[in-house]
Amino acid sequence: MKMTTTYLGTLDSRGRVTVPSDLRRRLSLSAGDRVDFVVEKKRIVLRFQHSHTNVSEEYKSMPETFPGGHGQIQVWIRRKRGK
Repeated sequence: MKMTTTYLGTLDSRGRVTVPSDLRRRLSLSAGDRVDFVVEKKRIVLRFQHSHTNVSEEYKSMPETFPGGHGQIQVWIRRKRGK
């Protein structure tokens, strides 16, 4: 018999869901990890992909002024995320 554990998250007005902290710890998830949304009939299955490079942490460690301004920040983030 398969044991399942249910965790409750809430969808906010911008469509974001916070992964409960117990679940993040259990799966060793951190900021920058990618999420696949897999639709199976009438349910959604989330598959997490651990980032080799944590984009958020790498960005925090950069100098205060990002070369190229806001536009280049967005380009850098998309490249880091493989888009």
